[in-house]
Amino acid sequence: MKANQNRASRHWIQKFRNGTRRIARLLWGKYPKPEAHLTGEAGEVLAYWFLREHGYTIEARNYRRPPWREEIDLIAWEGGELVFIEVKTRTTASPWPAEQAVDSDKRRHLLRLGSAYARQRRAERYRFDVLAIHAPRGEAPRMELHRDAFRHARDPLNGRRSE
Repeated sequence: MKANQNRASRHWIQKFRNGTRRIARLLWGKYPKPEAHLTGEAGEVLAYWFLREHGYTIEARNYRRPPWREEIDLIAWEGGELVFIEVKTRTTASPWPAEQAVDSDKRRHLLRLGSAYARQRRAERYRFDVLAIHAPRGEAPRMELHRDAFRHARDPLNGRRSE
């Protein structure tokens, strides 16, 4: 009896969620995005143009590879080297710099996805950069590019050691 009640309540909760999603889509065109998500998207657009001005050739934006859920913000070439760029944008003062948000889990995901992409493209050299954008409201954004921010310790294609 209890299992049937739980199943029925889950069914109605799902119907309610689907209905609110439909209403949101009608009102706003699609789901409203959290402000942090919008800030990140704006930062990625700034990063795209910043990197192009500094000689990078952008190959891909928001790259994902099924079945993995993670994403690489920007993939570019600088000279003969493939570069994977993680963009971190902050609009408020924080005790930690934006680049510190790339923790060990995020690095592991980026390394796995980037290494697979480099093998697919047969890139002999590649690196991982972090672009930190500090954009307080009402001020011009400041950008810090951390080149070769972290490395893959065991990938023979990269030709480097350490992490």
